[in-house]
Amino acid sequence: MELNLFVQGYWEKNLGDDLFLYILCNKYPSTHFSISGKKKNTKIFAAIDNLDIIEQKNNILTKIMNKGFSKLGLLNPYDKIGLNYSGYIEIGGSIFILPNKLNQVDLWLKRRKYIVENNKNYFVIGSNFGPFFFHEQIEEYRNFFSKLISVNFRDLKSYNMFSELSNVNVAPDVIFNLYNENTNFLKKEKTVVISVIDLEVKSKSPGSEDLIKFNKEYNNKLVELVNYYLTNDYDKVILMSFCDNEGDLNTCNFIYDNVNNIEFKEKIEIFSHNNINKSLEVLKNASLVIASRFHAMILGWIFESSTIVIGYSDKTKQTVDYLNINQQVLSISEFTDMSAKEIDKSQYLIEKATLQSLKEKSEVQFKDLDAFVNTY
Repeated sequence: MELNLFVQGYWEKNLGDDLFLYILCNKYPSTHFSISGKKKNTKIFAAIDNLDIIEQKNNILTKIMNKGFSKLGLLNPYDKIGLNYSGYIEIGGSIFILPNKLNQVDLWLKRRKYIVENNKNYFVIGSNFGPFFFHEQIEEYRNFFSKLISVNFRDLKSYNMFSELSNVNVAPDVIFNLYNENTNFLKKEKTVVISVIDLEVKSKSPGSEDLIKFNKEYNNKLVELVNYYLTNDYDKVILMSFCDNEGDLNTCNFIYDNVNNIEFKEKIEIFSHNNINKSLEVLKNASLVIASRFHAMILGWIFESSTIVIGYSDKTKQTVDYLNINQQVLSISEFTDMSAKEIDKSQYLIEKATLQSLKEKSEVQFKDLDAFVNTY
C-alpha cells in the first residue's frame, strides 16, 4: 500500500524552506507527498518524482475570497486539502510566529486545530516557537501540540517551553540531513557569498518591528564589506537572494548599485534562488559565507566554508547556543557599528567531527516519522 502524506510549509521560493521539502522527499523515496501552492513558487519542485503539486489559483477573485475568509476568521478551501491523506506534516523553521494583539484571531492555530481534529497523524518537523506575546498563546499551543504524534523543535528554548509533553523533542536543524555521508567540500574558490535580507520586509513580522531602524546602515555596511573583500584579493563577491519574494533581490541590487568602483562591479554577481541544485552549488564553492539568512549559516557549515553570521532575530543565537558551536553571532546593531575588518575577524570554520555529530543528531527530527512510515 502506497503511503500518501500532505506537507504544509512555506512555499514562497525560499531556499531554506525549499530544502526542507527536498530533503523530506529524498529521504522517503517510496512515500508519496503532496503540497499546495502557487505555480510560480512550486515549479521549482517539478523534478521531484514522488511529489504532487496542487496548484492554488492566483486570480483576482480567489485573492478577494481568501482575504474575506481571513477577515472573518474562516478557513478557505485550500486549508482543508490535507484532510484526505494518511498523514499531515508541517515542516519549516519559523512557522509559529504568533499575533501580537491579544484579541487578534490566530488563523493558523484555527487551521491547525481543524486539521488535527480530522487527521490524527500530524507531525511538526524542524521548527522553533515564537515570537509569542501572551501567556495564553503558550497554553493554547501546549494543548494543540499534545494532540499531535510528534513535535520536533530545532532549538532548546522552544523545546523547554513544552518539554513536559512526551511527544515533544529537539534536534539540530533539518538541513543537516542534506548530506549524511562524510563528504569533502574543502576545494574552494576565492569567492565570498553574501546572503542578504530586506530589513524593511522583515520589520513587518510581529516582534521584528525595530529592524526598520537599521535598514540604511545594514545595506551600507554590506556595500562596505564588498569593497573590503575585493580590495583584499578575493576574486569574486556573489550577492545571494535566498528569497526574491521577501525582498532579498532588492537588497542585492542596492548593494551593487552603490559600489562605485567600476573594476569591482565586474567582480560582483547577483544570484537569485530559482533552482535548488544551482543554489547549493553557489554556496558549495564559496570560501567565505556571510550569512544574514539563518540557513546560509547552516549551509556554510555543511559546505565547510568560513562563516560570518548576522542574526536578525533571536532564533540564530538560540540555535548556535543550543548546538554549542563557537560561531560568533553579530546582532544587526553590532554588525552596523563594526568596521569591515572587525567583522572579518568573526569568521568561523566548523570542525569536521562537530559537523558529523550534528548530522547524526539531526536525524532525530525524523525519528517519529520514520516509525510511522515503516508501519506501511
